[in-house]
Amino acid sequence: MEGNIIERVRDLVGSRMVIGIKIDPPCHLTIKRMRLSDIIVLYKEFPRADVVERPDGLLILVLRTLRGEVPSVMSL
Repeated sequence: MEGNIIERVRDLVGSRMVIGIKIDPPCHLTIKRMRLSDIIVLYKEFPRADVVERPDGLLILVLRTLRGEVPSVMSL
């Protein structure tokens, strides 16, 4: 389902817009999600004690990517 949402967002904003997503483990880190997103951040703790930190970190990465400070590089 998330892949379809990301695909629709990508269709709406185009390829030049940075798309960052935050997902829960356990999750399926699919090729579709990686292909359509620029930045993917997962929670690092269980139970999710990092509910505030992960979105904040994602926003920082998106903003730094938009400013050209960091490249967006996917790795699986």
